[in-house]
Parts: sequence; C-alpha cells; structure tokens
Amino acid sequence: MIDYFSAELDNRAIKDLPNNQLLCFTTPINEETGELIYENHYHKRKVAKFNNLTFTIYTNMQMNTSRLYLQGSIHKHCSAGVNHTDFDLNALKSALISLKTNFNIDIESTALHSLEFGVNIRVPFSCSRTLKNLLSYKGIAPTEDQYNGKGQMTKFRLSQYTIKVYNKGLQYYKNGLLSENTDDLLRFEIHIDRMAYIHKKRINVRTLADLLNPDYHIQLGALLCSTLSDIVLYDFQIDGTRLKPKDRQFLKDCNNPRYWTELTGKPYTRKLQKFRTIIAANTDKNIQSTLLELVQTKWQELSKDVPLLQSVENTNMSECYTYIVCNNETLTKRYYCKVTGIDITHQPGKRNYVSEQTLNQMKFNNPVQYYELFYKYPPRIYDDRINERIAHNIRNAHTNQYHTLKSRVIKSLSQTSLFNADEVLTLTSEQRNLLATY
Repeated sequence: MIDYFSAELDNRAIKDLPNNQLLCFTTPINEETGELIYENHYHKRKVAKFNNLTFTIYTNMQMNTSRLYLQGSIHKHCSAGVNHTDFDLNALKSALISLKTNFNIDIESTALHSLEFGVNIRVPFSCSRTLKNLLSYKGIAPTEDQYNGKGQMTKFRLSQYTIKVYNKGLQYYKNGLLSENTDDLLRFEIHIDRMAYIHKKRINVRTLADLLNPDYHIQLGALLCSTLSDIVLYDFQIDGTRLKPKDRQFLKDCNNPRYWTELTGKPYTRKLQKFRTIIAANTDKNIQSTLLELVQTKWQELSKDVPLLQSVENTNMSECYTYIVCNNETLTKRYYCKVTGIDITHQPGKRNYVSEQTLNQMKFNNPVQYYELFYKYPPRIYDDRINERIAHNIRNAHTNQYHTLKSRVIKSLSQTSLFNADEVLTLTSEQRNLLATY
C-alpha cells in the first residue's frame, strides 16, 4: 500500500521536535574548517533520522524563517527496515497514530508533497521475464535500473509521476534478507512526484490524515489498476509457431519499445488493440490480465477497513469487527444485465443492459472486468466513443437473437398458406420464451 512519502509539517512542530528525546538533529560542517555548511549560501540544514524516517529543518538565515519536512518509507518504518512484506490499512493507521503520539505531529495539517503506493504480489510466472517484456506506457519507453547490481527494476518516467515495476524477491535476496530468490515476488507501484496529478484524477489526498480515509484508498487502488492496464506488455507465453505469418511479424515489430514511441493518437490505439486481440486469442489467460487480477485482489485485501479498537482483551477481535457490526446493504430490488449478469441497480431509468456510464466507472474501478467485456464485445471503431460502442454491442448480443428469430417467424408465416403455423413452425421452449419476453 502506502510506502514512501514526503510532507511539510506545521510551524508548531518546528518548535517542539528539536526537543524530542527520540530525535537528535545534526548540522553538516566542513571537516577542514569546522564551519557550518550552508545550502544556496544562506540556508542552514538540520537533520534527524528515526527508523527510516528523516526530519529536516531548513532555516533561511537572511529571513530568519524555518520549514520542517518529514520523508521516508512508512512501510519500512513499521517493518524493521524492509518493505517486501504486506502493509495494510490497519498497519498504516497504527503508524500514523504513533507519529502523532511520539512526535506530537498534527497529521491533519501535515501537507503531502509526494507519495508512493503499490503492492507486492506473488506471480505464477517469471518476474525477470515479465520486466523484460514491458514495452511502453502511453508511448513512453521504459528504463532499467539494476540497483547497483542488487536488483532489477523497470521504470516509466513522466513529468508528474513514475511507474515502477521490480523484482522485489531478487532485491531482498541480494541484500541477504531472503534465503532464496523464487523469482515470483513482484512489486508494482506509482511514485507521485507532484500531488497535482492525483488531484486531477479527483483523488483529494492532501494531508497525512487523508491517508486514513478508506474511500481514498479505493480510488488509489483503482488508479493503480488503470495504470497497469495502460502498459503495453508482451506475453511470452505465446507460441509464435502457431501464429499466422502476418501476425507473427506484427508481434515481432510490437516487441520493440521503439515501435510504440513512434506511434501517436489513433494509430497507437488501433495497433494496441490489434496487439492485445492477438494475445488474447492465443492465450488461455494472458499475463497482463493475471497481473491486473492479482494487483486488484491484493489492494482490496490490504485496504479492508478494520477500525482500531481502543482496548480489547482478544486482539483478534478487531480483525473481525467489520464482519460483526452489520451489513448495510439495503433490501431493495436488484437489477442485473441480461447479457453479462453484472449488477446494474445503480443505473437510472431502464435497467436491462450495462450502460456506457457503467463502463466508464468500471474502467477506473474494476479494470479486470472492464477488459473482459472489452475483448468479448469489441467495438469496430476505436475513438472517444469506445464505451458507447461496447454497451451497444452488449445490448445487441441479446436483442439481435430476438430480431433474427422474429424475422424468421414472419417470413415463414408469410410463405405459409396451405398449413397452420403450428404445423410449419417448430420452436423450442427457449425460442418461445424469447418471443414471449418482448
């Protein structure tokens, strides 16, 4: 879940923290002259570290003003310096409450400047091969980082955020913290360099206290999944010898990151759809769909909102709390799509089929389910009306069979004059029920 963050604390903390017994602030000095080292000629820096968190006070000596920053991995802070384990919402709550208690930090007014969130997942295929087959993200080629020989990471760098995918098992194996590298522990995360990026996505996380809101975690998880779905990933499970020569050559071209960097706009969208259609048609379950499902499931598991109980004799009780309280689902009539079986009770008006608006929400909140429908009911034209066309195809999958049957019945009746209709037409019970529903 939440890992690295950087934030600016309020002015009250600047007065209190230097006196905190858990912190020891130091100022860099010139070892030869013994003089203080200033940044930008007149900024003095004082630093204190505590369990993978860094407190930094910058003082403007000319203006006599100070600013206090807190940064580090909240995951490592609570997990003895490692982040290859799971770190759920309940652990995050405990961590932020301890910061508030130990350092008297007002988390409601502590403004976030950057944020990193993601999950560790166990994958049923090679992490190393997966990283080598990440080709593009919105036309941007990946870069590789080897952690000074201690790991394997693929990055997509953008102006406001960076996508990181890396072999977490290999990293901690080479650091000596894991006894073996099973090549199946993968981490997928997004590092937000400018909070304006998620604010544009209407994820209104602005302070440390906002990280306690389960609704924001749902939105961050949806952003994580939608970002993963936009990555171009070659599926190494495909047997190239079984492909048509034309498709084999097309996939060979696509397997070069430069191929995607030279495409923009509609050509990029069309080529990407063709690429994914070939992969979907030649794999039982492609790697990208598997990753999406694993990331979504893990995020939902970690985001489960378990209230922190002040005092309970049985510490396991808090984990069951949400199941004991109640089920708030109302007993209203439920509506389901006649074709897909998806719950569409939330849709206004006539509720027979999945609507364009539902698909818009699904792409963000449940990309795994969205892309299943995308591949099953694909639009012929790829433009800004893709979801409208998918919804149309879903509706047609049900209504076309009725219209086809109706046309056959009408044609048969018009050509029958010597015999009764029952003698000429033999309809199955399913066909009769279909005609009766309209």
